[in-house]
Amino acid sequence: RYSGIVVKDPDQETNDLTKAFSYIMGHMPEVDCIHIIAATGRREDHTVGNMSLLLEYEKEYCLSERGIKVDMVSDYSTIFAISGSCSLHVGEGRSVSIFCMDPTVRIISEGLVWPTDNVVFDNWWKGSLNRASEDSISLILDEGSCFVGDLEPLEYLEAYDNNEALKSDWDLIMSYNPKTIFFAHRPEKNFQR
Repeated sequence: RYSGIVVKDPDQETNDLTKAFSYIMGHMPEVDCIHIIAATGRREDHTVGNMSLLLEYEKEYCLSERGIKVDMVSDYSTIFAISGSCSLHVGEGRSVSIFCMDPTVRIISEGLVWPTDNVVFDNWWKGSLNRASEDSISLILDEGSCFVGDLEPLEYLEAYDNNEALKSDWDLIMSYNPKTIFFAHRPEKNFQR
């Protein structure tokens, strides 16, 4: 029944997920979103191995730069890799775990019950079992980039009389001395550090 769409790849130096992912990237240049399902295999070792591949794919294919969103969906969670600062709508009260592969990375967070600002990510458990205290969370990675999503630009602050929340958000963002701020719907803004 499916013989016309089966792709055989005899390479035994990689796993099936990477074979499928490589096929998509090589044969479907218009792709902008990939949902990976059944990647946990109901085995912890399978799950951890495939989770680690998400970051490898991000690096190898420059997914964020190309606007390609990739996630791994299971019955219990949605897993994805980030390679820079971001703002995520997760929903207040939802579980959030951050697994960092580089213990030198500092992750400043907003919207989490337990902030990550002073966490040294030298073991995977240190970023796990957190919870969103707001509908959206922001993660600012230490390379100096910041993604603010739909937050109104700093220049518009005066147009919003007495908007203490907007002012507070920008005060916090600017306190981290960002190098580049990325907006969801406008060009990025660069700052001298």
